[in-house]
Amino acid sequence: MTAPEIIKRTGRPGRTIYGVLSRLGIPRSYMGAAVHSGKSPETRALEAEVRTFSEQGMTVAEIIKRTGRPGFTIYSVLRRLHLPYTRALRPKSQITRALEAEVRKYSKWGFSAPEIAKRTGRARSTIYGVLGRISISSRRMKDAGLSNPKTLAFEAEVKWYYSSLGMSSVEIARVTGRSRKTVYAALRRLGVLPRKQSSRSG
Repeated sequence: MTAPEIIKRTGRPGRTIYGVLSRLGIPRSYMGAAVHSGKSPETRALEAEVRTFSEQGMTVAEIIKRTGRPGFTIYSVLRRLHLPYTRALRPKSQITRALEAEVRKYSKWGFSAPEIAKRTGRARSTIYGVLGRISISSRRMKDAGLSNPKTLAFEAEVKWYYSSLGMSSVEIARVTGRSRKTVYAALRRLGVLPRKQSSRSG
C-alpha cells in the first residue's frame, strides 16, 4: 500500500501516517508516489535545495544565505529531512588558547577550580567553562590530583611543616602560598586533624 492508501484505510491524518513511516525507517520509495501530496511545490523545491546544499557540506548559515530563508525555516527543513546541523566553528583567539593551556596546567597540578580562578584572575564561571571545553570535570581534577607528583610533593611539604615544625594550617597556607582550604584538604588526606593554633612556643 501507498501512504495515501494507508491513510484511507486507517482513517488517520496524513501527518500521523508519514510520521509513523518515518519512525519505522521505511524508505520514501515504499510509501507510494503520492507521499508528498500534502506538500506544496515550493516546499518540495526548498527541501530539495536544502538537501543538496547540506550534502555539499554547507553550514546552516551558508544555506540560510544561499536560500534567503529565515533561520528557523532552514532548521525546520533540516529536522524534517533528518539532516545534520553543520555549524562553522569560530577559531579560538590567542588569549583563549593561552587561558585553556594555563587552566590545563593548573588542573594537572591538582589545583581546584576556585584556586585556578584566583591564580588566573578570572571568574569561577569562566574557569568552569574552560574546564568543560577541554573535557576536564571537577571530579576528574580532584581524582587526578591525588596521584599527581606535584600534589604528592605538596602533601609531603604540608606534613613536614605540620609534624616537624608544628605549624598550624594557617601558617602552612601562608608559607606555601596555597589557600587554607587546600591545606585543610591535604591534611585530611594525610589523616591529620588540623590544629587551629601553632603548638610552637613564642
